[in-house]
Amino acid sequence: MKREFLLIDDDADEVILLREALYHSVIGCCCEWVQSVEIALAMLERHIPDLILIDYNMPRINGITGVKMIRSMPRLKKVPIIFYSTSIDEKTKKLALDAGADLVIQKQFNTQGLVKLLSEFLNTRFLLNEKQN
Repeated sequence: MKREFLLIDDDADEVILLREALYHSVIGCCCEWVQSVEIALAMLERHIPDLILIDYNMPRINGITGVKMIRSMPRLKKVPIIFYSTSIDEKTKKLALDAGADLVIQKQFNTQGLVKLLSEFLNTRFLLNEKQN
């Protein structure tokens, strides 16, 4: 089964790292990339991905507000959201989780660390979803 992921990030270099880590974490996934929350919201009106990854530091609308906006869309309530940033303190982590993020991670500078984090979350999440369906 092919998994579709939406990456919301304005930094192309970060997206390259995330895509590489996701391709190593989940067999048969494809990643769509958008550079702003506004573009993501328009896309999410007509398409539901299996997973959303959103960066905190975004132009105009930051990632926490973006998570809140995504969670306000009833059809996206069950889609897992991973919130990430270069540096995450406890306050930011709490805000992201309160907004509706399922996982909060700090950006990794190597693919191996990111693959480990993503694999643990994704394997658990998707195995649970498959058993429920």
